[in-house]
Amino acid sequence: GKIYRIGGYQGAPTASVDAYTVSTNTWAPPGTISSYPIPVSEIVAVAAGGYLWTAGGVNTTGSAKTYRYDPIGNTWNDGAITDLPQTRSAAVAGLLNNRWVIAGGFVGNTDVDGTALALDLSQPTGAWVPLAAMPTPVYLASGDSTGHALYVVGGENFAPFYRANQQYTECTFNR
Repeated sequence: GKIYRIGGYQGAPTASVDAYTVSTNTWAPPGTISSYPIPVSEIVAVAAGGYLWTAGGVNTTGSAKTYRYDPIGNTWNDGAITDLPQTRSAAVAGLLNNRWVIAGGFVGNTDVDGTALALDLSQPTGAWVPLAAMPTPVYLASGDSTGHALYVVGGENFAPFYRANQQYTECTFNR
């Protein structure tokens, strides 16, 4: 029932966090939501299991940091989730089959990258696993998961805009 704005850019990356309650059409008073552990913009986030999970972003360079936010305790936890294997920002993310899937964005601070990876949120301190790469690498795209797919909508790839959509799906084979 809430929408969170985490970090961002206001002349420099910020650590501020705001929460909007949909049912009451109100924002939490400034300073009542714990600040993000580091000033950052261009992170990815997903809500699952009563928590917010965040990853990557840009501070002065790219970040590989991940955090779990507990809205009941109003706390951020660095040890609750494995950091990304490398820096990533301006990516797309969604929850797919209880796995947090992150695709595209800038990887290694400067390279537009089409790789995708996933973390099983039932074991958030486990390893990130590589997935099939995107057909066209993009950054600053929109997207999310629904049903059995992660959708990546638009984005940029120095062309300057990519006007097509991409879909990642997983299959479970049964006999």
